[in-house]
Amino acid sequence: MPTLTRFRRRVAGGCVVVFAAALLAQELVGAHSDDDPASIYALAADRGDALLAQTLLLLVSTIALIPGIFGIVAAVRERGARLVHIGAGLAVLGALGHMAIVCVGLVFLEMPKAGDRAGMLALIDRLNESPTVGLIVFPLILCFGLSLLFLSLATWRARLVPGWVAAAVVAALVVHFGLPEDVPGVGAVANGLAAFGFMFIGVRVARSADGPEPAADVSAAAVPQPA
Repeated sequence: MPTLTRFRRRVAGGCVVVFAAALLAQELVGAHSDDDPASIYALAADRGDALLAQTLLLLVSTIALIPGIFGIVAAVRERGARLVHIGAGLAVLGALGHMAIVCVGLVFLEMPKAGDRAGMLALIDRLNESPTVGLIVFPLILCFGLSLLFLSLATWRARLVPGWVAAAVVAALVVHFGLPEDVPGVGAVANGLAAFGFMFIGVRVARSADGPEPAADVSAAAVPQPA
């Protein structure tokens, strides 16, 4: 494998690890609140540092996801190729959804500084109830969850990772979408399972740089024919 290709594969694998680690870290920061405007405003006012840390970690995770996708796609060649390309497309859409959450988080951080609590509560309520925001952001977040499913299945299908890695990601999605949000620890368990699986995927993508160079094309079409 050429040196440049090996370097790119290792960087991409490292990005997958960073993506997963930052995704888990932002969940463990603990900057959570109920969905009602008063709770969100109180979080921004009283725990602004935690909300900022959570927002920045989600930003880091989203940035690292993009080059990581290319590494996973490059590591999956024949078996799982269709799955990995579907997963890559969904992951890009999911990254857009996470960027929307980052932007909203930054807006929430500035609200207590405005000094107009009643006005800010009304704005948060409009954002929560807006069908336009919901119809745009929710499908993007759903795409992110589906991308984890397709990418993990693709790497398992390509025999890049063992089956338990894909099973861990599937379990994470079941916990996240199947259990009520008010159950304690749901977010930590779901993010932990997904992060663990994708850290393993990232390591395997990086190690795939040490694999053998693909065989050259020696098909009959490539062999000069006598005149």
